[in-house]
Amino acid sequence: MYYRINHYPVRELVSMQDSMNRLFSNMFAPSAEDGTLVASPAIDMKESENELSVRVTLPGVDPKNVELSVNENVLSVRASIEEEVEKGETKSVFHLRENTFTSYYREIRLPFEVDADKAEADYKNGILTITLPKAEIVKPKSIQIRTK
Repeated sequence: MYYRINHYPVRELVSMQDSMNRLFSNMFAPSAEDGTLVASPAIDMKESENELSVRVTLPGVDPKNVELSVNENVLSVRASIEEEVEKGETKSVFHLRENTFTSYYREIRLPFEVDADKAEADYKNGILTITLPKAEIVKPKSIQIRTK
């Protein structure tokens, strides 16, 4: 009996590269000033014919507290959650606190050049969708050769 084993070393290398990029991105991510933890939000990236669509999961974030930038083909997402203080609340003590993340930060290298000036971002139900049009590629110009 024979078994066929499919081995895709390139896919494994790309997966390892993604893991290393995320590790280093998290390692050097800025920390919050007050010592709270900074979370790395989940990201989905999808390419279509004319654009790149990036979905970032940012639960509990007010869109006014989100900063986006593209620099040298790297998308940076920074967001914070303002902690709500109830009106008239006196000194209180948490007996259980699992929502410790008050900041999000993530950098991700884009797979190709984008036109950041034409980028758009929409926020709905805790999901930030960033649409980045592909940059116009300069087409080679042919040069006519004259003969004498």
